Order: sequence, then structure tokens, then C-alpha cells
Amino acid sequence: MKFKNNINLQSQIRIVFMIYRLSNFLLMMYNVPLTLSVNDLIGLKVSNRNDDMIWKFKNYQELKLQGKQLSDYLNGEHIVFKDLLISLTNDQNQHILANKLSQLCKYGFICLIHGLYEIKQYQQVTDVYKIVDEISKFVPQADTKQDFEQLDFVLLTNYIKISSLIDFKLVKEQSWLNNFDELTANFNKLLVDSNSINEYDYLKLVDSCLMIIKLVLFKSEMTEDISSIESSIRIIDELTTTKTTNLIHSQMLFHVFIILTIFSIYIIKRNDSATTSNPELIFSLNHRFSMILKLFEKIETLLKMKYNNDKLEYDFINLHLYNNSNHGLEKSLYVLKIGEIVLNYLYDLNIKVVVFKKLAGSLAQIRKFLIDNESRIEGR
Repeated sequence: MKFKNNINLQSQIRIVFMIYRLSNFLLMMYNVPLTLSVNDLIGLKVSNRNDDMIWKFKNYQELKLQGKQLSDYLNGEHIVFKDLLISLTNDQNQHILANKLSQLCKYGFICLIHGLYEIKQYQQVTDVYKIVDEISKFVPQADTKQDFEQLDFVLLTNYIKISSLIDFKLVKEQSWLNNFDELTANFNKLLVDSNSINEYDYLKLVDSCLMIIKLVLFKSEMTEDISSIESSIRIIDELTTTKTTNLIHSQMLFHVFIILTIFSIYIIKRNDSATTSNPELIFSLNHRFSMILKLFEKIETLLKMKYNNDKLEYDFINLHLYNNSNHGLEKSLYVLKIGEIVLNYLYDLNIKVVVFKKLAGSLAQIRKFLIDNESRIEGR
């Protein structure tokens, strides 16, 4: 009876946290107000690793066959989710914090990243990178090479790092509503505001954007060590073809393509500038830009293999013209066009999920905006 009660309680808790994660995801992607907030989770305990072990048993008989007693798993650390989240942002007693993180179940870490994103919307969080890196040290190792919870965690951590360096809320709001006048006006504002981004932060932005693209679009081998995952992803020369793979997180790609477009505009203008006081930094920025273009050329090649219809021939001809031109904003248009085709590919791949079509249309409108305003944007 105790086993069944524990499973029932965990089931209820996990449902609440799943609703919270979905609500928070809509805030992340489209700036949709939360329907369930951290403040609604006061006193709610998140599963610890002992609870997680119980959850993995099919029934009480399987637990007994493993030579285990239920009592072995019932004395784990009690972890109140909101208290742990607040402790992370307030930099409280590190020993107590480390003890709780070492006992937290895997889905709890994903919820922490969502919670950190929520808190960041309403109060100053001084060093998101430091907090995320500290959390990452305690994430349990992957159970399998295709551990989707670990994949979710890495995608979310890269996304929250991006959002800590550049505020693109206004673009999010209109990205799926097809209010194109608002969308392009907000993109223009984001473009102006991006002038204040630190140049070294641009390097961090690009690294996180590239990681998201690789994890979403390519079949990748995940290492068991979460702390070294970003330096040890191996990209296989094949676009993922599993229809449900990363269907939710694939929506991050829209924002990634927007940010890489802004970076491409920045680097073009930076190279045209007469001031080059830091040649090493300029080299690093241009190296990142070349990494973007190489990855996109690879994506273009693989898309041509996947797409065998006449309709896209014109798109690929345009891609060739954009990528082989050194004039003005052509590289930025190339980034947007690749993004548009990728999102349309995901639309066709995933049983016509309409949001991908809308996001592709939004990238097309931003591309049109750049073409119509090329001289003004280059002259800034």
C-alpha cells in the first residue's frame, strides 16, 4: 500500500510540474503570461532521487525482486521546489544548497531552469551563467545515450543563457500571430538595442545558438558527463527524421535564427568600421561567423537531399545567390532564408504542425524588411 501511495503522490506532483513547464515554455517562446507560477507552488516538494528510483519500478514485486525494501527509499532529502529556487538566486549557504542539488531528481533540474527563467523576468538575477553552471554540476548522468531529459536540460540552459544576454521579448510576442507590421517594428527595435551588447557576449550568444541548432537538427551522441557535453557533441551527417524528436524545443530555432541574423548584421558593420583596437576579438567574432556559415552550408546540402520537389528549387537558387555574395546584408538574408526553409521542413516533417509554418512566415517577413530597408540599416 505504501508503494502505491508513493506512486500516486509522485504522479500528482509530476503532473503539476509538467503543467508548470508547459506554461513556462509558452512564456519563454512567445511571451504568453503564465497560467501557473512559482508562487503557486509554495510548499510543493519536488521528487528526490530516492523517489525517482521508486518511480522507475513497474510495481512492488519488481522492487522486491531487486532485493530492495521500500523503506530503503523513503528517507531521502525533502526538497521544497520554491525554497531551492530562491536559494539559488540569493546565493545562500552553498553547503546546504549542494546537498539538496545532489539529491534532486533529473526532471527537477529542468524545472529549476524554468523557474530561473520566470524569476529573471521580474527581478535582477546577476549572473545567470554562474547559476546554470553550478546547477549543471549536479545533474545525474544520462541513463542512455538517448536521454531526452538530459537533452531538454541542455537545450533549456543554452536558451536561458541567450535570454540573459539579449532581450527579445517583443519579437516573441508577434512571432506566431502574423501581425507583421508589429513584428518588423519590434525586430527593428531589437536591432537598435543590440548595439549595446558587449562584444564578448556576442561570442557567448553564438556558441549557445550553434549548440541549439546542432542538438535540434542533427542526430547527436550525448556524452554521459553533462559538464562536458557542450565540448563533446559529435555531429552526424544526417538531419534527424524522427517526427516527434524535439518537436517542442524545435520552436527555439526561430529565436536562434533571429539572433544569428542580428549577429551577422553586427559583424558586417564591425568589419567595415575603421576602428580595430582589438584584432584578436575581431578574429574571434569572424571565426564564429564562419562557423555559422559552414554549419548552414551543411544544413543546406542536407535539406536538398530531403526536399525533392520543384517548389523549393527557386529557394535554393536564392540561397546560392545570398551565400555567394559579399555585398551588404546578403549573408543576413542567407541566415533568414535557411531558417525559413528549416522551419518549413519541420512543418512538413511533423504532421503539419501549424506553428512552424507561422514561424517560417515571420522569418520571411523579417527578410523582406531587411531588403526594403537595406541602405538605412547598413548606414546605422
